[in-house]
Amino acid sequence: MDSGNIKGDLREQAARDDIAEYNKARWEELAQYGVDCSRPLLDLDEVSAREVVDPHGMMGDAKGRQVLCLAAGGGQQSAAFALLGADVSVIDISQT
Repeated sequence: MDSGNIKGDLREQAARDDIAEYNKARWEELAQYGVDCSRPLLDLDEVSAREVVDPHGMMGDAKGRQVLCLAAGGGQQSAAFALLGADVSVIDISQT
């Protein structure tokens, strides 16, 4: 690999890191102000949970399924999947 490619790869990685940091900072602001999408849905029942994650009725039974929520934000989908019986893992760059 030539040094031009390495420098280009490093610049691309730095740009992605800058974008990730910008997105994280904006999300933290939204969470600080309590924007609806930044808070988990705590008043769900099984019917409303299904409406959140499967509004068109295409998913089938979630019980026992493994679900990965990426960029999960306020945890709205993860809470709904868990309520429906899924085994949920959440990954997000934000602590809030």
